[in-house]
Amino acid sequence: MKLTLRLLAASSLLSAVGVAAIIAYPAEADDPGGDIWQIVKAQSSIAEADRNMRKIDQDDEHVMRRVAIREEVIRDLVARRITFEQATQRYVELNRTHPSALANLRRIYAGRTDEERAARQLVTHMRNSGIPAAIAMGEEWGCRLDGND
Repeated sequence: MKLTLRLLAASSLLSAVGVAAIIAYPAEADDPGGDIWQIVKAQSSIAEADRNMRKIDQDDEHVMRRVAIREEVIRDLVARRITFEQATQRYVELNRTHPSALANLRRIYAGRTDEERAARQLVTHMRNSGIPAAIAMGEEWGCRLDGND
């Protein structure tokens, strides 16, 4: 009988401690730590993060390709392999390859048409290229576009 009373007293004490812990830390009661749904949720979150990283990597690659092409256009223009009008047209085509590039062009550069805005963008890139001949050409074309021949 003593054993039964001791077990009853011990189980009552443990139950009381458990209830007190749940009242004191209710969040812990909802988070058992290792249930299968948390593992599934974590795997889903990891998969979503992986998809997002792949998308960011693809966007970065696309931007880097456009930057490389723009640099090539400037080099071709400085070497006189293409005209300013042809270079502008290449910029227009590049801007149209991605919706955000076209939206940024329209937001940042003044002009009545995308071609005029792309010409101003080209001038800005030439001025910031670090290539002395491109900087000089950019200044010249900037004056022309602004009507200050």
